[in-house]
Amino acid sequence: MHDTEIIPHHFNYRHVVVYFVIGLALLLLCLLLGRLEPVRVGDGSEYYALYLAWRDTLRPWMGGASYASYQQLFSEHGIAELVTLDWLRNAFPSLHLGETADFNHFWFYSFLAFIVSKVASFIGLMLNPHQAFLALHWLLLFATCSTAYRLYGGRGVAVFVILTFCSPIIWFVDKVHTELLTYCATLIGIMLVFSRMYLAAAFAIAIAATQNPSFALVAFIPFTYRFILFRTQRFTLIEVCIVVATVLMVLVHPVYYFLRYGVVTPQLLAGGASLGRNLSTFYIWILDPDLGLLPNWPVGVFIIGTALILLRRKPLIASREGCKPFYIFLAAFFFINFYAHSSTINLNSAGTPGVARYSLWYLPAFFPIVYFVARCLPFRNWVTALWVIVLLVLGIYSARENNPVRHEQYSVPSWLSNMIQTDFPNLYFPPDEVFVERYSGYGEAIYSLRPRAILGPDCHKLFIFGGQRNQMVTAPSSCALDLMKLEQTIATEFPITEKDRYVRLSDNQLKSAILVMKFGHYPAGPSDGGAPMLGAGWLDVEPWGRWSTTDATLTLPCNPAQPYAARSSVDLILHVQSFANQPVQIRQDDIVLFDGPVPTDNLIPVQLQVEGCKVPFLTLGLHIKNAKSPRERGLSEDTRILGIGLRGIDVLP
Repeated sequence: MHDTEIIPHHFNYRHVVVYFVIGLALLLLCLLLGRLEPVRVGDGSEYYALYLAWRDTLRPWMGGASYASYQQLFSEHGIAELVTLDWLRNAFPSLHLGETADFNHFWFYSFLAFIVSKVASFIGLMLNPHQAFLALHWLLLFATCSTAYRLYGGRGVAVFVILTFCSPIIWFVDKVHTELLTYCATLIGIMLVFSRMYLAAAFAIAIAATQNPSFALVAFIPFTYRFILFRTQRFTLIEVCIVVATVLMVLVHPVYYFLRYGVVTPQLLAGGASLGRNLSTFYIWILDPDLGLLPNWPVGVFIIGTALILLRRKPLIASREGCKPFYIFLAAFFFINFYAHSSTINLNSAGTPGVARYSLWYLPAFFPIVYFVARCLPFRNWVTALWVIVLLVLGIYSARENNPVRHEQYSVPSWLSNMIQTDFPNLYFPPDEVFVERYSGYGEAIYSLRPRAILGPDCHKLFIFGGQRNQMVTAPSSCALDLMKLEQTIATEFPITEKDRYVRLSDNQLKSAILVMKFGHYPAGPSDGGAPMLGAGWLDVEPWGRWSTTDATLTLPCNPAQPYAARSSVDLILHVQSFANQPVQIRQDDIVLFDGPVPTDNLIPVQLQVEGCKVPFLTLGLHIKNAKSPRERGLSEDTRILGIGLRGIDVLP
């Protein structure tokens, strides 16, 4: 990109008005999100705690006073799902030093929130911890959007809106987590590199390096560009200050931990990272249908497709986009982050609405593509109007899927992942951790059960754990398999090895494990009996059974092998557990079988119409009216929307 293409900014009132409108619009958004109930996600408790340490002791570590403040914050029940004080104290024992302690995550993000709250207090605004972080998020968004306007005018603002509010990052705007800081600092840095403002770019990316040390290497590239590409230009006083500030930002994280514990980053001491451990699956952060950015960012896919078309139609503009040093920087950005993410132990990471939060690190790198499209579209013909309509539809869909009110979810496959594993299972083999946690029905809890194998939704693709384990096998209810028979088949057909592996069950092996719904009781808890009957909409298994969400299904196989196949109907008794007396409606297709509050004996009799098994499955749909979370009802800190609890099912003769 030529320097003359940067939007010139001389002081005038029009620019002041634009900055004011940007700030006001973002402020209204943050005020609106501030009305939502604060919920701790991921490592949020650590950031709240470090904020309290700064506020109360002006220290970057935890001590007696800051632990006491955290306990008070926990007792006020103002933030849902905060971890307990005992958990926080004992989370990272290797990071304890005398009576003080640190966490696996750095304190700079919390320090910025403390600075914002301190400045606000000077003008009479007393912010609570969550409000302090929201105020920081407003400042980060304002700085990013203002930079986009300063460098690229109205098109820059449009690109910022598309990247921020039509992508999964919007979910983090009201969440106390470092993703928004990383996103904003990185996006500012990439925009500045694109405009050849290398030292400013290095400083912005160095801010991201305070929380994620790998960004120090990314910041080093534009930092050296200033010394190499503009070596004939004398340094100004401002540039000297930026150089010093950048070096300090890059060093603050490793120097702090080295002086305290003798390591440059706490993950090497407390766990959480193993250098290069998963380098062979580096692509998952971009392409995996569950974790990856692009499968979970339809707006991005649409814009990339548009860019490929425009590349052929407007090669002159394409040839002027960026420059060779920028694309070298961008390639290094991807390479460095791929290696950093390959070192994480927990691939299927928590604290997100589905997509892995590490995937969002790559979102700013798509700025030049979105900006290229924004520059090419004429905005004056019907084709552009149609393009904008499609973009708006996809943007609304993306905003709905990543609505900040949604709870974090990382144990259920995405619709695309489920489609691939059901219809095209040989097309893609996910990393073991992702397949196991998203298709077992147990999430991370599956490991405590030490299962032998996990069957995918196509009923043939099987993941087998290596080593000595329990015989337990999980399978989707849609496969209609007897899990005990399936365990025996797997034990016979697949000898124990030390290596985890994917295998494929044959049709004959599946036939040997076909489920015959014998009359009797089927528990819904952690046992082999009830799991095949549970369809969609059930939360993770608990010792007594499972809670449903607002809507859930139960399925019974219907084929000649079933003892009720020749009958007109089959009687069931659902052993349920009511939550706050919520009424429940049970339907089979359009037939209402039950509608009302749960009976006092917690038993709901229903009669399913069999009709000679015209369909392969009999399906019960459960809808819970006015479903709410225990927190909404003032019963506990649990924010899950709970429908009805299922303990088991009786199939009556």
